Amino acid sequence: MLITKRSSVKGSVLPLLPLSEPHLLRERQVLMHFPISRSELWNRVREGRFPAPVKLSPKVSAWRSQDVLRVLEEYGVEAVA
Repeated sequence: MLITKRSSVKGSVLPLLPLSEPHLLRERQVLMHFPISRSELWNRVREGRFPAPVKLSPKVSAWRSQDVLRVLEEYGVEAVA
């Protein structure tokens, strides 16, 4: 069963796969799990406090779901999706 969540971007719907299932997450999907701003996410990446994304192309980055899950576990938070 595929769970979806409505995105704030023009009514698009993003699939929410379990973080334990290996897949890539775009920035919006990562921010669904962390109550921080885009700039704070990138500040943490730059400072080494959040895993760096994988570059898919010059303008497209994505995070490994396992990396995001690991950060959630470090904070003691259970992943909902």
